[in-house]
Amino acid sequence: MPILLLLLCLLPWFAGAQTPEATYRAFTERPEGSRSETLRIGWSLHYRGAMPHSAFAFAQAADGRVVWNFSGAQASPDAARDVAMAACGRAAQALGAPCRLFAIDGAVTGRAAITPASNRIGPLRASPLHFLHGPGSARGVVVWSHGRAAAIGGTRLDSRGSATQGWVSLLNDAGWDVYRFDRDPYDDEVEPATAQLIAALPLLRQAGYQRIVLAGQSRGGWHSLLAAGRAPGLIHAVIAVAPAMHGSDGRNQNGALDDWRRLISALPVDGPRLGAVLFRNDDFDPLPSARIERWEARMQQRQAPSMILSPANGPADHGAAAQRGFTQAWGLCLLRFVHDPAPPTGTLREGCPAAR
Repeated sequence: MPILLLLLCLLPWFAGAQTPEATYRAFTERPEGSRSETLRIGWSLHYRGAMPHSAFAFAQAADGRVVWNFSGAQASPDAARDVAMAACGRAAQALGAPCRLFAIDGAVTGRAAITPASNRIGPLRASPLHFLHGPGSARGVVVWSHGRAAAIGGTRLDSRGSATQGWVSLLNDAGWDVYRFDRDPYDDEVEPATAQLIAALPLLRQAGYQRIVLAGQSRGGWHSLLAAGRAPGLIHAVIAVAPAMHGSDGRNQNGALDDWRRLISALPVDGPRLGAVLFRNDDFDPLPSARIERWEARMQQRQAPSMILSPANGPADHGAAAQRGFTQAWGLCLLRFVHDPAPPTGTLREGCPAAR
């Protein structure tokens, strides 16, 4: 790696100043010479959720077709580059176009490097590549909770390096700061983790954030809904994506539904906005239709806005919300649910209704 590029990659991690917003907006612009919406979504929305060390690479064919990929949570900038380029190269074979390394961490060749955020509030840490408006300027704060690590050979994979989903960047662009609730893979049990999350909410208020959104994938979504039932007065909205507490072996379906019923029965009738995303073909959700029925019955008892997304088409599995297609189809709907005075509500399968 050229020395100059290496310095560009490492400098932001030691710099102390917050990146000016104009510099940050220039950093997030799509690569020069491309009008690809696919590339824009990948670069300006998905990559920003990555954890260090990270890298983004893409290839563009002469006819405009694009593939992209990024890596995150790598041991070094060189490792991030190698993983991103290898993944891009595999996807680009059908294009017959070479891959281009576009970014490493917060550095893009030819653009001013950004200073990744490093702030912490209690157990929460700022998402490094999202813009940190600060509590005095932000509309509020989104707390992202990742899924539980899977057990493999008696050990657990560490999910603290997983990226936030692409739609979260839309909230960041709309003025919301993004913090992460990362948990140790050997200590990520439901009750202790939920207690930690709830304990962090007053700290966010003390820091100056008046509106708090809890968002999470799988176990992180479950934590978020539990917190909404126990501390509703501190929460503006919840978006629980494929919320899950159980394994994927298909056993104990009745027990899983009973736990879901207890979870949503504890949600207040007049508390925060509550949104859930449930996918077909989700190995961690044995009966999505039964879950939806129970959600709908509970939400009819509430006065506060409630919404459930259950896409009839497009990406479908436990991790579908991390895909570009979900961001493109549903990202603005989730933004509106959090952001709009009159948000979309009800069960949505085909698309988001027009703004009122």
